Amino acid sequence: MNRSTIQQPSFALVVSPWAALIAGFAAFLIGVWYAGMQLNENGYYITVLAFGLYAAISLQKSVRDRAGSIPVTGIYCALS
Repeated sequence: MNRSTIQQPSFALVVSPWAALIAGFAAFLIGVWYAGMQLNENGYYITVLAFGLYAAISLQKSVRDRAGSIPVTGIYCALS
């Protein structure tokens, strides 16, 4: 019987994507804030950012779950 050990990712591998996500999120929000648009346009772009972040994180999680043999529906992957 083969037992595979699950290795934990290094600290740098965990922190660097989170730092990039936060930096990109902050840069986008600062850009929207100083763009001089009307409030409804700012809300539109912030909503698009929120939906995009949800889709990216959700797709990443569903791919990881499928790789780990955790059932994920095809509809959920397609929506993400």
